[in-house]
Amino acid sequence: MLHFEESRGYLVGDANEGMRCMFTMMNEARILVGPQRGYV
Repeated sequence: MLHFEESRGYLVGDANEGMRCMFTMMNEARILVGPQRGYV
């Protein structure tokens, strides 16, 4: 078991939907950053 002192965890999205929310967020960030860097 991991122990991180005073760390806190936060629920992202609805219960059992966290990974889907994280991947959606990462894909949107990737799509928005691409044109800024000139990769398109």
